[in-house]
Amino acid sequence: MTNRKLNEIVVHCAATPEGREVSVATIRKWHKARGWSDIGYHFVIGLDGKVHKGRPLSKTGAHVRGRNRGTVGICYVGGVSRDGRTPKDTRTHSQKAALLNLINSLMAEYPSIKLISGHHDYAAKACPSFPAREQYADLSGAVAKTSTPPNVDERYRYLQRLLTAAGYPHGLADGIKGPRTIKAIKDYQEFMGLPKSGEFDKATVVNLRVIEETVSPRRPAVTAVAFKTAAFDRISTEKAASGTGGTLTTLASIKEGADSVGGIVATFASHVPDWFVPVALTGAALCFGYTWYRRDKRQREAQEALA
Repeated sequence: MTNRKLNEIVVHCAATPEGREVSVATIRKWHKARGWSDIGYHFVIGLDGKVHKGRPLSKTGAHVRGRNRGTVGICYVGGVSRDGRTPKDTRTHSQKAALLNLINSLMAEYPSIKLISGHHDYAAKACPSFPAREQYADLSGAVAKTSTPPNVDERYRYLQRLLTAAGYPHGLADGIKGPRTIKAIKDYQEFMGLPKSGEFDKATVVNLRVIEETVSPRRPAVTAVAFKTAAFDRISTEKAASGTGGTLTTLASIKEGADSVGGIVATFASHVPDWFVPVALTGAALCFGYTWYRRDKRQREAQEALA
């Protein structure tokens, strides 16, 4: 029993490959490596359906940004397919039964809990790789407008994010095959020289996954740069092709500009005083240190949000 006023249960997945068991101790180690005081979840359900206690229920969890207070974090081991990256509801029958029993038990002990949600209801993520609100709506009394919309496909949501990374925004990554997503797919396929099917067919998925392999999901700062670079490259190329790019009329001119800059830098270097180099190196080191600190901080915050 806890004195915390609980009002919601948020379901998570460990984002581990299907069939691979992960212990509470291991997850706790991951979270402590991020600088947290303890594991972020209150409960972890193993592949065999055994419920393991994590952070004490009396303590506020660290599992969903902006909604840790008053919530219970439950995580099941799994959540991605055997390739280690594609979102998938990998819950075993034992895990499904254990999760349902745990939710019922918590709601009986804490009548103030009125809602069961998934992590993806509060963040642009696939976690927990199944529509928790919709699945447990009969327990929480969640009305249709708060449940996951029909025809939501977590795999589609995952590919929508890669489409955005490629420079083809389509609105929210909602897992729904809507007209904006179809148009973005066709535009991407046209740019890549693929058949304009408007579907996430095999060739399209293979090309999109090149982006994922290039950009590590564990490095959010690098990811943001890659997203912007991909979009800029596409837009610049299109402007060059159509003649509407202003000063960016051709990619060749950009390369020529870069060569010119290189020449200017070389000329400048031959005229700088002796004291300039050590001062510049010191300044660069300070900037690098600060940038690394900020990147590390952003990474820890992003990883906390992934928990």
